[in-house]
Amino acid sequence: MLSRTLSAAAAMLVLASCCHALGTATGNPGEIPFTSPVKDGDTALALNTHSLAPVEGELKMIAAAGFTIIRTDVSWAEMESTKGVYNFTATDNYVAALAVHGITWVAIFGASNPLYDQGVDVHTAGGIAAYGNWCAATALRYRSQVQAGVLLLELVNEPNLGVYGDNASLYAQLVATAAIAVKSAAPAAEVIGPASANIDMSWLTSIFEAGALNHLTQVTVHPYRSNSPETAFADFVALRSLVDEYSPVASGRRLAINSGEWGYSSKANPSTGLDEVSHAKIVARQLLVTIASQVGFSVYYDWRDDDGAMGLVRLPLHAGRAPPYDAKPAYNASAVLAAALHGFIFVERLHVFQSGQNSEDDWVLLFRQPRGSSASNHTRYEVPWAKFSGLLRLPIAGLGFAASALHTGYKRVTILTLELKHCGVCILIRVLYIFTTIYIHTYR
Repeated sequence: MLSRTLSAAAAMLVLASCCHALGTATGNPGEIPFTSPVKDGDTALALNTHSLAPVEGELKMIAAAGFTIIRTDVSWAEMESTKGVYNFTATDNYVAALAVHGITWVAIFGASNPLYDQGVDVHTAGGIAAYGNWCAATALRYRSQVQAGVLLLELVNEPNLGVYGDNASLYAQLVATAAIAVKSAAPAAEVIGPASANIDMSWLTSIFEAGALNHLTQVTVHPYRSNSPETAFADFVALRSLVDEYSPVASGRRLAINSGEWGYSSKANPSTGLDEVSHAKIVARQLLVTIASQVGFSVYYDWRDDDGAMGLVRLPLHAGRAPPYDAKPAYNASAVLAAALHGFIFVERLHVFQSGQNSEDDWVLLFRQPRGSSASNHTRYEVPWAKFSGLLRLPIAGLGFAASALHTGYKRVTILTLELKHCGVCILIRVLYIFTTIYIHTYR
């Protein structure tokens, strides 16, 4: 669930990322249909970190930006340095720290330990059995958290790049062994994967054919790309079809698909054109596209700038200071997005028309409050384009929004320049139904 508050005056919210220049996205789309069913639940914003020992104030800073899930590794070698003996000290402390802030943990269980199979990802019957025993022991240790769904077990990170990349049946065997062992300790456990590098449809098909979906309870993929985040939408549509095709009928539920790891670098680069401000915009677009793709949770990579400047905060650490890190614009953009979407559920992507043609480059997303909304699912509304002048303050509590009007010359259309003071970035906005519905257009 996304965090913070939105003014009760807004019953509908529509956000969009648009690739057109100012002045071209002014075609009247006519009627907006509110006909699609609201999906059950919404997309949780998640964050990738790399330590089980967060510094003072770190988890508070993460939670304040609207992230409700953290994904990070557990080290098999550190937890089991003697065969069959497990040290839970670090994970005990971490689970307790996450509970204080109400954060769910996606724990990545890597498949290598020097005690087994020469320290590479386990591939023998004995190594795979030992892996299953470790996963089961951890599930048993935190049985209450696992049963409650606040600790999810993810089996191996990007296995298609390693020993399992050319051996789908071996990966399926690992999944079956671990999942059966975990379920014996905690029957309601969420055992998720495969956490594949990219949306590798060929490899995913091979492991699904080998039976991996008979044991995984959710699907995770890493949809990295160097082009625009909107291109991931079609990939998620194709993946949804593939997962539905191979999901076991007997499970009785549709397997959730998650964006398990994905990010962009803010390092100035002539080939991408990204700097910290444009990075903030693309992070917001990435999160919105995963929401439109109806994933269960969306993991942004990374928390800190310790891996190619992909983080939401800068190094160095300021020990003893609150907050302990300096926020980049992308941190603030994520916080504002989470605040604006609090209490809203994604409904559908709306069609936008340019010169009478449906524009695939415009992304307009409709969100609705699940309760208290006066709009019917079967009502059509004519769009009354609003016309304003001077300074306008939108009725969104606590976000410090200010907008100044700029008339475009198009009949009954006004484009407003919206300054997100918490973001440090500028977004263009068209306002419809000023008290109920908002279009926000972010520009590349």
